[in-house]
Amino acid sequence: MAQTGSSTGARASANLIGLKRARSLLRQATSDLSLTNEEFSDANSVLADYYINKAQEYLDAELKDIRLLARRIDYALAVGVSEIYIGDQQTVYDVHVRNPEIIGSETEVVPAILEALRATYPGPFDEVDAGLPLWWGFTGDRNPEDLAQKQIAFLPPADIAYTVSIFAAFSSAELVVASDTSIWTEKYPNLLVGAAKMFWADEVGEEKMYQRSSRAVDRWLDRIQSDQSDSDSTGQLWRKQE
Repeated sequence: MAQTGSSTGARASANLIGLKRARSLLRQATSDLSLTNEEFSDANSVLADYYINKAQEYLDAELKDIRLLARRIDYALAVGVSEIYIGDQQTVYDVHVRNPEIIGSETEVVPAILEALRATYPGPFDEVDAGLPLWWGFTGDRNPEDLAQKQIAFLPPADIAYTVSIFAAFSSAELVVASDTSIWTEKYPNLLVGAAKMFWADEVGEEKMYQRSSRAVDRWLDRIQSDQSDSDSTGQLWRKQE
């Protein structure tokens, strides 16, 4: 059961960032001193980090189709290269390439399933004549255990060095050290901690706290989804590839 805690976390959390702040807020919210110490150090925050990372995974899954939470990440596409590794993404909304030497040269790359790319370019991809990449597609099926879901193929292969900009919902990296940050620690720390508190309450048998936390998290999620609907109604729509 929860232990009675001090207000140290309440006073300090506003001055903290990233995982360290989340640890502070969770200790404050649950009054469970076993979650982390008063310094919120890495070595003494294993339990807090467990619930915080569990909450991140939950929020990633619940809001993977919310464009407002997507990020734009740039990658280098070298001459002759037709594939890049893009990491843990869940939904890709938009892909552009640009010549970093020419201002205003950004071009949208059209999505296509791999079968269509192979029909258009029947030979080995690395033997296709180089040019401006016009098409992109995932190199394999979308099995979560398949590394291919993290690879994107571009055709034609790059004839010069390009910068590829991918606008997507990416899975949050595990938070490990105090300075680690994520979209949840930066934009929605209270939602993150609320979800962590929900999982904590469920595991320790605090049924009333679990119900309250669950309702609060649901209200947060509804608000974010409502904000997305408002954004979409203004015409700010993006293509989604799943």
